[in-house]
Amino acid sequence: MKHLLKLLVLSCPLLLAAASCEKYDDTKILDDISSIKSRLTTLEERINALNGNITTLQTLVNSLGGKVFVNSVTKLDDGYIINFSDGKTATIQNGKDGQKGADGNTPVIGVNKDTDGIWYWTIDGKWLTAPDGNKLPVSRSDGISPQLKIEDGNWMLSTDGGKSWEVLGNPVRPVYGAQGRILPSKVTLGNNSLIVTAGHSRKLSATVFPGYAENKDIIWKSDDPAIATVSSEGEVTAVSEGETVIIVSTEEGDCQDICHVLVYAAVEPEMVDLGLSVKWASFNVGASVPFDKGDTFAWGETYNKYDGTWDKYLWRDNNSGKFTKYCQADQSARWQGDGAPDGKTVLDPEDDAASVAWGNGWSMPTGEEVDELFDQNNCSFSLEIVDGIQCCRLVSKKPGFTDKSITLRLDNIYWTSTLFSDPRYAYSFFGWMGESEPSFTVFKAYRRNVLPDRPVHD
Repeated sequence: MKHLLKLLVLSCPLLLAAASCEKYDDTKILDDISSIKSRLTTLEERINALNGNITTLQTLVNSLGGKVFVNSVTKLDDGYIINFSDGKTATIQNGKDGQKGADGNTPVIGVNKDTDGIWYWTIDGKWLTAPDGNKLPVSRSDGISPQLKIEDGNWMLSTDGGKSWEVLGNPVRPVYGAQGRILPSKVTLGNNSLIVTAGHSRKLSATVFPGYAENKDIIWKSDDPAIATVSSEGEVTAVSEGETVIIVSTEEGDCQDICHVLVYAAVEPEMVDLGLSVKWASFNVGASVPFDKGDTFAWGETYNKYDGTWDKYLWRDNNSGKFTKYCQADQSARWQGDGAPDGKTVLDPEDDAASVAWGNGWSMPTGEEVDELFDQNNCSFSLEIVDGIQCCRLVSKKPGFTDKSITLRLDNIYWTSTLFSDPRYAYSFFGWMGESEPSFTVFKAYRRNVLPDRPVHD
């Protein structure tokens, strides 16, 4: 590699992992932490909503006493906005599943008018009393309202502005559905937009919240299967040119998220002659436009793949963790077999995704060919925004070829066909926007990673 291109290792989980962590799976711990965070967030939201509603009730009663009337009520997804004649507003958030909340234990703060004509606070339908034993009026000269909080797993109530707290004895439990089961509250997709070429597929992932919901089953649906279909596993397959929407829904809980899908018709790749040692393709394997990521492959594999894990990598023995193909002669400790390592450092045509997909002289670029492309004596770089995507337009500086250019997405990481000095890695490259113009870097990435290919032609 020429020295002008930096060589670095990114500390991105997608690309690299510390050697000491290769056999350690912390997924369960991370899931547990995520679940705890989700529960805490839910409880905090419930407390804030309850105390907010208390303030709103006080506003309503004070407004009635001041001869202020309600102009209008605006419905929200989770409650109402009340608009008063004096220009002020108040918001009430809905509860669910009955007067005591979904868990059957949430305190219900309300107001009621007594025979003396005064409005008083109530809790669970009973009069709420102050520390002195008297009923707590809504309109007080000190402006104090009841407050709720959770401590040591119990609901607690203050009627003196937070100076003292009373344990209500209602243990906090998760939010339950009508049958006493924890329901999903949200589902989110990893991507809300996809570009796919007809005849190719992409995988969508969905996450259901909270993580401790009992039924996290989801349902996939395409708004127009004639444009793109979706499998029960979230794999989207482009059928014909056009646009459609993929919808994911929880089986319970009435939660949804959507992904907009843009399908391009399949076209033949163009060979762009920049006056270099090879011609570059106008788009990636599995794409039909320069800004489409296209299909993704592990290094040395030739089928579109989504899961870049070692246990599913073709050229590695799972038992020994050693490689069965592509290993330098001086790396025998990482070689699986009785003989010496094969010494191969560039992909064979049958293991080259570009060669297998397109044939006819196409292949993945070598590290030297990438180095040549990024030499600023050969090409100029300029930022180009295509459909909202940051790209780099590389224009040839070679005499007779200055009208030729290719476009690369700046958020894509691409494979080369060249093995790194450590056979666990191969060379890859990516671009980013610098201070004044795009820049590119060549670096090592684990062979198991799934990345796109931008082919070259001899």
